Amino acid sequence: DWLAQNPDTLVLDIETGFNNRYHPGEGFGLAYIDYYNSANTIFPAPIEDDRLAGKDWIHLVRVGDEAVAYPIERLAQLGFVQDEIGGVPVVVLATGGANSGNGASGRGGGRAYAAGEVRFVEASGGAALSDDGRSWQVSEEALIGPAGERLERWPSFNAFWFAVVYLAAETRLFEG
Repeated sequence: DWLAQNPDTLVLDIETGFNNRYHPGEGFGLAYIDYYNSANTIFPAPIEDDRLAGKDWIHLVRVGDEAVAYPIERLAQLGFVQDEIGGVPVVVLATGGANSGNGASGRGGGRAYAAGEVRFVEASGGAALSDDGRSWQVSEEALIGPAGERLERWPSFNAFWFAVVYLAAETRLFEG
């Protein structure tokens, strides 16, 4: 998806000297598929929060001093979540599998956008959202409304739950 939208992008050489499966069509996650499919971490990781398994995949959105973790599995079921973080309305979308830029082998991921005063009611396969019957197109940079209005993408990322709990223990877990 990225390359189709940004054909002039330059990347580092995938010929690293290691026998990892980074080749086109195999997906980045295949090089780490055994790790992603195991409950074990590469290094000891103290997990003192059992609301999720340590290697459950989440999408983390931080606004000011507040952070919210959205379990990817639940986000994928819902398609999107409209929420308020640090007093700011946001919409968090589920994204596709292995090619979603998340680094995990087909686990999907998320993206967050400022929601402003728009109240979304439906998602269409990660490509569009609708509010009161109007369709908003999803792009890398923003949600684009039918009249050209833009809701900018909010900084956020996908991570394992153990890493979030260790680095930001005060993170709110979305449980909707």
